[in-house]
Amino acid sequence: MVTPLVPHADSVAGGALVMFGQLQGLAARHEVTLATLAGADAGDQAGLEALSSIGVEAHPVWRARALGPGRWTNRLQLALGWLKSHDPLRALKFREPGLQTLIDELARKQRFDVLQIEDNAVGEYRYPEGVPTVFTEHEVRDADELLLTSSTKEIMPITRLDGREVGEGRPGPMFSRLYRFYQEYKDKVMRGGAIASL
Repeated sequence: MVTPLVPHADSVAGGALVMFGQLQGLAARHEVTLATLAGADAGDQAGLEALSSIGVEAHPVWRARALGPGRWTNRLQLALGWLKSHDPLRALKFREPGLQTLIDELARKQRFDVLQIEDNAVGEYRYPEGVPTVFTEHEVRDADELLLTSSTKEIMPITRLDGREVGEGRPGPMFSRLYRFYQEYKDKVMRGGAIASL
């Protein structure tokens, strides 16, 4: 499992409580490895110890907590990064090169049957190919865009899920980019046309 914060039973964050419950259930029946960011919450060390006591092999990437003027510098850098990119602010907030390094190291050393990506904030990391990857239901429901791909339908936007709008309720920018790219790819294959880059 990959999480943006340490799951533990004493957390004030609802997501951390839910993730801890999931890990308890999984660890009772399976070997579980956790890659997580740590250091933002004072209870992270106790949470890691609790995870270890239920059999979860936890690998934290410690982040220093900025205080005083450094806190405002971090926020300014985050805001500037958000303005320069197309990435969600939450994804930028939890982007940590050390976590990508940890994911890569774990993938080299261990074989995983499945990866659970517990929060869309860590959905943009690079994960091992060939391993089924699962996003939890609440992550799918909170997505800005959902897409369906198949050989007969090509690529289709999902604008409603269980009667509720997905994102703004219409095809979004990622769908538009992928649809254009796929149509150009088909043109290239069928007619020898040029392919634009994503």
